[in-house]
Amino acid sequence: MPQTSEWLWLLAKPMPALVLAGAVWRREHGTYARWLSVGLGLSAAGDVFMELPGGFLAGLGVFLLAHLAYAAAFLAEGRRPGFVRALPFLAFAGGALAALWPGLGELAAPVVLYVTAIAVT
Repeated sequence: MPQTSEWLWLLAKPMPALVLAGAVWRREHGTYARWLSVGLGLSAAGDVFMELPGGFLAGLGVFLLAHLAYAAAFLAEGRRPGFVRALPFLAFAGGALAALWPGLGELAAPVVLYVTAIAVT
């Protein structure tokens, strides 16, 4: 049975993202705000999954969905993606993957997908 402090941590860790998601949802309207709120809610869920035993892959998947929601929010603003502006982020992602690669093992594919999503958003 988890200690009281572990339960409190699981409840407290997602709170900032959940509060921000609720504030955006209540005060803002439109597609951008909805996708941003969804992304923040998914980020809060990802925080919880990452803390659970064996929850790394589930957390990674939920954070991936959060980044896709953020990308949808950014694209809802009607702007085209800025591929030239994305190049430094893609280079940073490539460097991060190069550093992580030796220890990834069977997690290589999910981590590559996730790092790519981070770099794009």
